[in-house]
Amino acid sequence: MSRPCPSRLTPAHLRQLLDADGRPAGPALIPTGPGGQPGAPVEVDRLVNATGLIGLAGRQHPIGYHFAGRRVTVRLDHGVMQIIADGLLLRSLPNPLTPSQQSRLRDARPAGPPPQPAPEPPRVQRRVSCRGALTIAGQRVHVGLLHAGRTLDVEAADTTLRIYDGDQLITETARTTAKPIARFKVRKPELPRQHQSPTTD
Repeated sequence: MSRPCPSRLTPAHLRQLLDADGRPAGPALIPTGPGGQPGAPVEVDRLVNATGLIGLAGRQHPIGYHFAGRRVTVRLDHGVMQIIADGLLLRSLPNPLTPSQQSRLRDARPAGPPPQPAPEPPRVQRRVSCRGALTIAGQRVHVGLLHAGRTLDVEAADTTLRIYDGDQLITETARTTAKPIARFKVRKPELPRQHQSPTTD
């Protein structure tokens, strides 16, 4: 972004420009020069490509493949890059840009108030099958034979499924269905029936 320079036009020159189909200028540039605020929080809108990347300052930066195809707002505030959609914070990452790169961002605007964190997604339980998979909302997720027979926690967000064993994240995958979750706890396994031998008098 170019540094603002003092105008040498007089009011008469400005009236001539308006008479010649000129129009009033838009919002002032984000201040970047001495006395301005280089590195001040800014926002830009970007479309996430098919591999989960966005373009900033001439380079591609990963924000998550599960956001592919979504238009998001990127808020850059000092060392933090926040990914926002519909006013809610989706993800926070380290800011990959220097203050100089940030001040020259295409289509940048002064940042608004910090976003609200997204609601905490619900956690549900699922038991892993003997083949190392579990099913949630009609979607089958393979977690590995190592976990067969175990009960795991699934954090079901709008776009992702995160599988936990206690507090340890096992895997994260894109959510591919919009079916509601109807069951939140695993069913207790049925106890084997005991065969009674016939009694004799």
